[in-house]
Amino acid sequence: MPLVNSYLDANYRTRAQILREVGDNINLKIKMHSFEGQRHQYCLAVNGQRNSNMKTQQRLGLLRAKMLNFPLARPSKKQGKR
Repeated sequence: MPLVNSYLDANYRTRAQILREVGDNINLKIKMHSFEGQRHQYCLAVNGQRNSNMKTQQRLGLLRAKMLNFPLARPSKKQGKR
């Protein structure tokens, strides 16, 4: 059994390692002020999806931000007609 465990540790990544790597990549995009980083910050669709499921994407974006530990930016509320 120790042989199997050592092989798995050497050749495969754990869930925590993968999540940390994904979070670091998102933080890097945010710090670079790239388009994808801005989409992540505002909880919008990143990969070109249509915005017909906007509310679902925003809910998932909030969960992703908490899980991957990256900062969110809230859009300023526009003054509309009253």
